Amino acid sequence: MKANDMKRLEKRLKGISADKILDVATGRGEFIAMMMPSLGKFNKFVGIDSEERAIAFSNQQFKDAPVEAIKMDAQKMDFADGEFDIVAISNSVHHMDRPKRVINEMLRVTKPEGLIFISEMFRDGDQSKAQKNHVFMHHWCAQIDRRVGIPHHATYSRERLERFAGSLGLEDIEFYLIDYKEKAPVEAVEKTIAILDPYHERIKNHPDYVKLGIEKERIKKRLIRHGLGSSARLFIIGKKPVR
Repeated sequence: MKANDMKRLEKRLKGISADKILDVATGRGEFIAMMMPSLGKFNKFVGIDSEERAIAFSNQQFKDAPVEAIKMDAQKMDFADGEFDIVAISNSVHHMDRPKRVINEMLRVTKPEGLIFISEMFRDGDQSKAQKNHVFMHHWCAQIDRRVGIPHHATYSRERLERFAGSLGLEDIEFYLIDYKEKAPVEAVEKTIAILDPYHERIKNHPDYVKLGIEKERIKKRLIRHGLGSSARLFIIGKKPVR
């Protein structure tokens, strides 16, 4: 596998045409926005999420595009079996307590021989200090989230992510390594540092407030010294078998 498979992935996606595509845990629709110009042809995207604000933002963002965002539980989708040609999930597997329940629902609503896309950041490998800052910050945010009752876990290792994909019963699994070493602009680093304090204040009455505050200050120093990069991720494509 090449150090960065982005060009190979771009070629692969351009060769894919689909009628209906589902994006699970769509958030603000970032993955849909990335996929729209990347695929060869498509007719409609549907995004589902449990957060009302994310759904409202996504519907506003895509108001002139063939995209519909719906509030829905990913563990119990209101779609028919085999309704979608492609079902995708991006950077959300590590947010879930029971990811296989979600994947099973994704498989149910995918057509036989349809495609599953999984795009997920991972924590290890030959990543730069700026990329590792992304991982450290993400894991710190996950600790805050868990203390306020939001499911959010440490990101997987690359090996665990590959094992996870291999356990799903997909056929013809393809792995694409996406690993950019470029640093974010200074302005982006400053904005990132600025959000850490208010994020931390969400647990101001929690016993771990001080401990996570010390960790926060270490992250700030690392960001100032080494900058911020985008963590490496795997883009996984697998085919739903015909049973």
